[in-house]
Amino acid sequence: MIQKNKILFHVNLTLLITFLSFSLLSGFVQPILGIFSPLLLFSLLFFVVPYIFTKKKNFNFKEIFSLKKISIKELAIVIFTSFLVLILAQLISALLLQLYKILSIKHKSQLILKTKTLVIVFQFFVTALFVPIMEEIYFRGFLFGVYKKYKLKHVVILTGILFGLFHIQLHVVIGTAIAGIIWGYFVKYTKSIISSIIAHILFNATTLSMFYINTLGKNPANVNKKIIVLKYGEIASIIFVAIFCILVIYLMLKLLKRNYKKKLSLETSFEEQKEEIPSVEH
Repeated sequence: MIQKNKILFHVNLTLLITFLSFSLLSGFVQPILGIFSPLLLFSLLFFVVPYIFTKKKNFNFKEIFSLKKISIKELAIVIFTSFLVLILAQLISALLLQLYKILSIKHKSQLILKTKTLVIVFQFFVTALFVPIMEEIYFRGFLFGVYKKYKLKHVVILTGILFGLFHIQLHVVIGTAIAGIIWGYFVKYTKSIISSIIAHILFNATTLSMFYINTLGKNPANVNKKIIVLKYGEIASIIFVAIFCILVIYLMLKLLKRNYKKKLSLETSFEEQKEEIPSVEH
C-alpha cells in the first residue's frame, strides 16, 4: 500500500509539474521560438516523462501503454463514434460561446490560422498528427495505464477530465473532457491506445480543416473574432442534435463493450482449453 501511494504521488506530481510548465511557460516560449513551439515542446514532454518514469519503475512498457492491434470492427466503431464526438464537442462549444456573449466574456481562439502553404502543412503535421499521438501516450497511455494498474476507481472519467483541463478555456475544456472520457472507453474496450490515437487524430484534423474551410475567401486574421448570436430556435436545434449524438455515442460504446466481452470470453475459453489438454510425456 505504501509503495502504491508513493508511485501514485509521483505520477500526480509529474502531472502537476507538466500542467504548470505548460501554463506558465507557453507565454514565454511562443514569442521567442514561434507559434508552434509550445505544442512541440510540451508534446515531447508528454512522451519523455512517461518513458523515463516507466523505465525507472521497471514497468512493462507495452502493458502500461496498451500497445495492441485493433480489429476492423473495432476500427469502424471508433471512426464512426469519433465523428459524433467531434460534432458533440463543437455543439457544446457553440452553446458556451453564447453564454460568453450573454455574460460579455472575451475569448481568444486557440487556433491561429496561417496563410503560407508550407506553414499550413506544418500546422497540420503538428496539430493533427504529432500532438494527438503524444497526448494519447500521456493521458490514455501513461496516466490511464498506471492508474488502472493500481486499480483506481473511475480511471476513464478521471483521465478524461485531466485531459480537458489541459485545454484551459472553458468552452474547449468541457468538449475535450467529454471527448477524453469517450476515448478512454475506446482504450478500455479495445485494450489498445491505438483506438484513442485514431480518434484524436480525426478530431484534430477535422477541426483544423473546418476552420480553414471557413476562411475560404476571407482573411484568416479576422475569423472567429466575433461570436455569432444564435436565435432561440437555433439553440434548441443544437441541444436536440447534441442529445441525439449522446444517445448514438452511448449505443456505440455499448456495442464496443459487447464486442470486448465476447473477445474476453473467447480468450478465457481458449485458456481453459489449453489447461485441459494433458501434457504428453516422453
